[in-house]
Amino acid sequence: MMEKGILSFKKTLIFSTICLLIFSSFSFAQQSEHFRTFKYENVQLRDALNYLINEYNTPLVFQDKDVDSIKVSANCKSCKIDVALNLILKNTPLKWKKVEHQYIIFHPQTLKIKKQTTADISGCVVDSIKNEALPFANILLKDSNKGTISNLEGQFALLNVSARLCTVQVKYIGYSPNEVQANASDSTDYLTIKMRQEAIKTKGVTITGDRIPVIKIFDNPGQARFYPHDINFIPSANRSDIMQSLQALPSVSFFSNELDGLYVRGGTPDQNLVLFDGIPIYHTEHLMGFMSAFNSYAIDEVKLHKGIFSAKYGDRLSSVIELQGKSADTTKFKAGFHANFFSAQGFVQVPFSEKLQGYFTYRKSYFNKNLHKLQFAPNYDKFSYYSILNYISSTSERSWFSNSDLDFYDVTGNLLFKPTTRDKWIFSLYSGKDEAVAKKTFSPTNKINKNKLIKNSGFSVKWSRLWSERIKSNFIVAYSKYSNEYSVSYRYFEGIIGSSNSFNDIADYNYRLSCEMNFHPFLNISYGIDFTKKTIENNSYYANASTNMNSYINTAWTQSFYLQDDITLFYKTKLILGIRGSAYTLKKPDSLSFYKSIDKKYFDPLISFEHYLTGQLKFNAAWRYSHQYVHRFLGKNLYESSGVIWTLPDAKMQPASAKHLSLGFVYNSAFTLLELSVYQKNYNNLVYFSPDNSLNKGTYLYNYFETGTGKSLGLEILVQKKLGFLQGWISYHLGKTEYHFDTVNNGITFLADFDRRHEVKSVIYFPLGTWKCSMAGFYASGKPYTPVENLHSLNLINDEKKWFIHFGPKNSKRLPDYKRLDVSLSKPFKNKFSVSGEIGFSILNLFGINNYARRTYSLVESDNIYNSERYMLGFTPMLFIDLKFK
Repeated sequence: MMEKGILSFKKTLIFSTICLLIFSSFSFAQQSEHFRTFKYENVQLRDALNYLINEYNTPLVFQDKDVDSIKVSANCKSCKIDVALNLILKNTPLKWKKVEHQYIIFHPQTLKIKKQTTADISGCVVDSIKNEALPFANILLKDSNKGTISNLEGQFALLNVSARLCTVQVKYIGYSPNEVQANASDSTDYLTIKMRQEAIKTKGVTITGDRIPVIKIFDNPGQARFYPHDINFIPSANRSDIMQSLQALPSVSFFSNELDGLYVRGGTPDQNLVLFDGIPIYHTEHLMGFMSAFNSYAIDEVKLHKGIFSAKYGDRLSSVIELQGKSADTTKFKAGFHANFFSAQGFVQVPFSEKLQGYFTYRKSYFNKNLHKLQFAPNYDKFSYYSILNYISSTSERSWFSNSDLDFYDVTGNLLFKPTTRDKWIFSLYSGKDEAVAKKTFSPTNKINKNKLIKNSGFSVKWSRLWSERIKSNFIVAYSKYSNEYSVSYRYFEGIIGSSNSFNDIADYNYRLSCEMNFHPFLNISYGIDFTKKTIENNSYYANASTNMNSYINTAWTQSFYLQDDITLFYKTKLILGIRGSAYTLKKPDSLSFYKSIDKKYFDPLISFEHYLTGQLKFNAAWRYSHQYVHRFLGKNLYESSGVIWTLPDAKMQPASAKHLSLGFVYNSAFTLLELSVYQKNYNNLVYFSPDNSLNKGTYLYNYFETGTGKSLGLEILVQKKLGFLQGWISYHLGKTEYHFDTVNNGITFLADFDRRHEVKSVIYFPLGTWKCSMAGFYASGKPYTPVENLHSLNLINDEKKWFIHFGPKNSKRLPDYKRLDVSLSKPFKNKFSVSGEIGFSILNLFGINNYARRTYSLVESDNIYNSERYMLGFTPMLFIDLKFK
């Protein structure tokens, strides 16, 4: 039956994909073919070109002197950009040329410059006030047809410049054009071009320099990025919540109301590599799963790589999430403050000097029973109940939750030091902690306390060096320490006093060197080496609860190299070829006979291809093989242990691997973004914890680990509106993830616990006067669960009755569908005392819909099985206030 179901799903997926691809291709072809419409009657050429730039977001650059005093007349209805430019420039001496994705207007005489020794010019483009990098700025060499576009860090390089003294022109939408004199013969001359924000006005069009709240799609397949202040309109438990914002994207599944990790394209949270300024972060949520562990004040940019990530990254199977820490402005002292119903956070930036700046953030909850009595935290009961239920107690008795305390904090620090124009040092720090305490008191001398503590801290040092206009490198030293502890203490009437403790600690040391070499505007080579040492200290549980626990320490080394070549062909086609090789070594500790030494080499190839079918429509395909050198299994129901337990692969539990194939189309215009992708992932060496009922005394839990395989299939559709009164996106994800383990479910393939067949997500943003309004809607198929099919008893010799519960096929039933609508309303303000900010509120689950978290069973006196479906978080209001001081 399962095989028939898989076959049916595949047929449905293939048929749907073919239909959507045909429809999308036809639709996109029609739209790209009939796009630009204009009618010019003796108008200035400058105005005609600016209209194309502002109205259709066309990447056009030109010399002011070339277009001055030229008037044109042209009429075009629904034509492509190349046709439009030919019509506009028909009766002028100017020509146009496309370089990569940029259109350059030039005078043919500029090509007659006398040949001479060439040189390169490099620099960066930044905001003149915030000193922030401006990516994708248009850079043009005056009196020539040579141009380029700045990268994500605002850096650019004009290669093979023939003129010794020249002028570099920079244009960026929302900023005034700027010109800078450069000396191409001086290799030490690094340009820092500062752009000033200015409203752009054309006839009938007004564009300001503010960022529009959209998700930006990278050139490479399966990649996206955004800035925290771009997505602060999305309703969430905490404003500008990084992880909850990612959950609003297609293919990033939400397992429950709580933020219990990201499930990207069928992968589990441990298969995501989360880097904060190069620091690996193992614990990504606060409040036991309800909000992100990252302060939005501390993050400048977020990049998500869904499955097909660069060869530069390894040690994970599903995704890479890069969090770039915010650096200080070099010109001003600033501070800010944010507060809501359960936490307060702030930041301060200090420009110590022109070359040294500091940026620091702090966030702290005020959840504790004393503040709760003062009603400072009106949502304390809700978060307390669900946090303790999910992470500490196996019972739903309210007495546990009414005597609970919750607490969390996080701290980040960032020092930016620029000793020269070509060198940049970044010192980063992260520290976060979550703690939950549950108490049950029977009498002053009879009570039980349960405590859960999770900590993750680390630091990194990054040195970036621009050796020449063609070569740059980054060297990073990073350290991360993760600790997960769970303890129980008890006192009984009989005078019995006892306690138990379990912990899981990780120390992650990482050294990375990466280099980029630009031999040609269309040929970029990157390579690097990576050394990682992981030490995991764990409790080795015995199967009998009365037996003491045995602690052990394991250490593994991973040495890696990577090489990647990005090739651009004919301005329309991009090919990426990469390889990552790793040597993984773990030596068996002398005291642990059950661990098996391993010393093996692994290779992860990467192939990515994309081709622009039109100016806005492109096709992409990618394939990657990945390995992961750390395992995680859930230990939540294992003697109420520490929630999750990480362990290192050995010869028995070898590193997990995945083959990921992705195909898709992306249509990107000034107004809309449409993305369609299909993917398939095949897993090997997945780890599953499946103890049997024998539980013999002295048996290591390690013996209950086993490895298996898995498969994920999916279809993603994203439609985004980027301009106009109503902005936002809607996405649909059709997916299926299933596992196979020999001893689980009688060896029959079963659905993953987090599998959701259908997911629909929508985020809408619109202004109401001076107020900003937004709504986020979520719909998903219910989670799978294992049903109870039969119950019978057996009368023993001593007249006792023993009950036996027979479960049905694993995860063969589903809970009811998930539905939720969140809303947010906020209003920005500013006063004469240089204080600006925003005040507003969010309501999660506006209609209070009872979404089910899990189904539980219990045996009652009637010899029947009682089942209950535990609810997730219901109607939850959140007030917030944001203040910034200059």
